[in-house]
Amino acid sequence: MARTPLSPHKNIPNRSQRQPDPPGDATDQNSSKSPNEIPPITAATASSPATEWEELLKHPLLPALLEVLAAASSSEGSNEAPPATGADPLATDIPSTSLRTETPAEMNSAPDHEDGAKRHYRTISTKMDIILGAVHNVNWSLGDFLHYLSEERLKNKRGKDEPRSQSYVRALTRFLRGEDKHHPIHIIEAWFRHSYGRPQKEESDAMYSIDLPAHDIKGAHAAISSFAAQLVAKQLVREEENVVKPSSGLHVIAQSKTGKHALDWSWLGPKLFDDVAAILQDHQPLAWHFLLQMASRPPWKQDGEVLTRENRPVSPIVTDVLSRIAYSRSNRAKLLPMAHGINHFASGAHSNLYRINSRLAAMPSYSTIRGSLVDMAEKETQHLKELGNDETVALRLVIDNVQRYSKRWEPTMNQQSQMLKGMAGTAIKIDDVDPKAWDLDDKLERVARNERRAVTTEWFLSQIDGRHLEDVKVLQWIQTLVRYVPALSRHRKHINVLYATRVQKTAPTEVKKTEVFPLAATEKDEGVTSELKEAIVEFLEQLGQTEDKYIRRVILVGGDGLTYEKMLQIKKYLQFHPGEFQNLVILDPLLELWHTEWTDLCCIFQTHWHEDNSEDPASLGHSASKISFKAPSNLAKVDYYPSTRMAYTVLDARLLDCWRIHFCTNDLFAHFEELEKDKQLPSFEDLEEAAVKLCRMYSSARAYERALHEDERVGKEAAYAVAVGDAGHVYECVKLWLFTFAGSGHSKYTTYLMELITSLELESSPALRAAIFRTWLVNPSSRPGHYIEADLLQEHFNKALEELVQ
Repeated sequence: MARTPLSPHKNIPNRSQRQPDPPGDATDQNSSKSPNEIPPITAATASSPATEWEELLKHPLLPALLEVLAAASSSEGSNEAPPATGADPLATDIPSTSLRTETPAEMNSAPDHEDGAKRHYRTISTKMDIILGAVHNVNWSLGDFLHYLSEERLKNKRGKDEPRSQSYVRALTRFLRGEDKHHPIHIIEAWFRHSYGRPQKEESDAMYSIDLPAHDIKGAHAAISSFAAQLVAKQLVREEENVVKPSSGLHVIAQSKTGKHALDWSWLGPKLFDDVAAILQDHQPLAWHFLLQMASRPPWKQDGEVLTRENRPVSPIVTDVLSRIAYSRSNRAKLLPMAHGINHFASGAHSNLYRINSRLAAMPSYSTIRGSLVDMAEKETQHLKELGNDETVALRLVIDNVQRYSKRWEPTMNQQSQMLKGMAGTAIKIDDVDPKAWDLDDKLERVARNERRAVTTEWFLSQIDGRHLEDVKVLQWIQTLVRYVPALSRHRKHINVLYATRVQKTAPTEVKKTEVFPLAATEKDEGVTSELKEAIVEFLEQLGQTEDKYIRRVILVGGDGLTYEKMLQIKKYLQFHPGEFQNLVILDPLLELWHTEWTDLCCIFQTHWHEDNSEDPASLGHSASKISFKAPSNLAKVDYYPSTRMAYTVLDARLLDCWRIHFCTNDLFAHFEELEKDKQLPSFEDLEEAAVKLCRMYSSARAYERALHEDERVGKEAAYAVAVGDAGHVYECVKLWLFTFAGSGHSKYTTYLMELITSLELESSPALRAAIFRTWLVNPSSRPGHYIEADLLQEHFNKALEELVQ
């Protein structure tokens, strides 16, 4: 194919007037050159420096030479013979592949031809051969080329930095930043998966090696895997060093002299695991991810939905493992291990468990745990005294006796089995109360009026809210039916709304956590009046109230029936002593609720049990035998929880039986199933109307001849009111219990309740009465529906003390 002549605009001298070259290689000529003479093109050799190639690429004859070479390559395969060697004075030994770098457009297409000839496309293999040929021509291997291409700083033979061209910088920058079509990770992944790089026998054990440096491994597979493993290992170590720093939040010092990193009770709560997990995820994301993948399998799917793992959730497991690793690396990064140790201490764990778990970094040693508890107890004591001396903060006391029979395995003269007695107390912080409630002068002025002298039985009857009691009974009738009949379950929410509105008395509008402070126990005996007085003084001292320094205000002190009676006696005995602290006039005794409820339950069993095998269907003994309930060993002091379940089950069964009679059916549940199929279920208004009739027919004072166990209904209603924190609702039940105890064998509680009601109604200001209702029930968990009586909370603390004594 004829080649189109070169453009006349090219800066090429007239060769027709040029003298023939002398013999010899033109590159070896040292003759002088004229200023207008174009220097000849020198061929690159193995010894030529890289600068000669740069000069070659800048030579003015390079475009013309490229056109000649292109014409020669396009003539391959044609009938025309290639030009003879040496015919053209521009012919050199320089390979065409080393002259310039083609642009992507030139690599994908052949040069345009003016005569419209068919273009020839280079394949990927051809392009690779061209590039590898250029690498070979400079006596480089592929490894040399990739090394110098990727090395950030090049050194010449003298050890000095060698500058890079701007084109190189731009090309490598685009590639490493992922701006090219193929990213760096694609190259690494291709090397790692390429069959040519499979490890040889001697390197088969070097895959993912941690010990052998990756630079000492020759094969691509083993080297890349080991490099990745060692890189991850270094990052894991860096993360571990980061998480054990004091700033991470895991540092705990058992007995800190400066108070820095000292453990605080507020840390040991239900959110501890979540807080520690957040710290670990923030400082150890890589380790957290690896352990999470190791500890869990891919989630299962059922009907297109991902199933949530319920047994042994992975997050707490990973949190515990990483916490142990952190504690193993630093003996101060032990927040979660310390919490584990305190939990074991509170559970009365055996001493061997402390040794084993301390060895495994699961918890500190026993001495460290005990020292931390002592330090926290001292700080809590000081904090409690500060609260007690703060006039803006109100505290009240709950006290109870603690006793445990200590039996010696081999009694001796100095060690005999004995009953260990003492007293324990708890301080409760009272929030959201009018400060006027603690006005001591107002309390003394109301007591001095002596309005209790005119109190009669009719007055106590007048204190009962009859309308409220009937509303509660009606709701209880409907609630029982809706609870056991599935077809009526849609009314449950409405019943809850009515309980929160129609029959609510003093339930809190917002559920808040009750702050409680267990006090140091004392060896005083509650049964001895003088020792009880000393115990009260000791508890007041723990609140920062002493004879020399105390705040002149009312302090509520609650307890069970015996404690309540003893405190009233002490106040009478000390009424003529000088000083308001010595005569304990600042104390306002309060009868707690749980022991009152328990006594009422014992009264129910004593009154309505009859015999174990009684044939009277109205007796509890008859019902208990039908449901295989074991008879209590002592009806005067039954176990609270199993007995309440049995009594309330019998009550619900009898209420449902009355509903069955009302609907004239033999099977109440089948009756409502038919109504549901026919879409004829009664409305809530219909159920309420029927409940009013049943209430007045079976559970009113006038229907006493055929009434159900009204005592059981009142007890169940009190239990429901306690759970929602409505102390005013419970107080209405207390007014009824006054008359119940008057006709039972627990006549002492008649006296207790008369004193309680009289004090609340006649000798307490509205603010003080509201404060008592606010603090009668406590909620240490801050969860709705989890209020309990203050004396029941004290019983829970007593159980832990008794176990420690044992």
